[in-house]
Amino acid sequence: MSKKHLSIWTVYDKPRDHPEKYVARRWLATPQPVPTSDIFLADNLESLRQQLPPGLIQMQRQPGDDPSILETWL
Repeated sequence: MSKKHLSIWTVYDKPRDHPEKYVARRWLATPQPVPTSDIFLADNLESLRQQLPPGLIQMQRQPGDDPSILETWL
């Protein structure tokens, strides 16, 4: 039986690898979060949010987050 993991979408404002875009990356919630190859790119934040899967809940950034992180979606 395979395990299912919670997907976490982290939204970034112009990270180093895409300095002209807003980026959403999917991570898997395991004991240590694991990045996946799933990524969305957009020129503005609203367009990026529209690409995220429906039914997610937005979490605000945390004080210790990297400065390029805007929000997280669960």
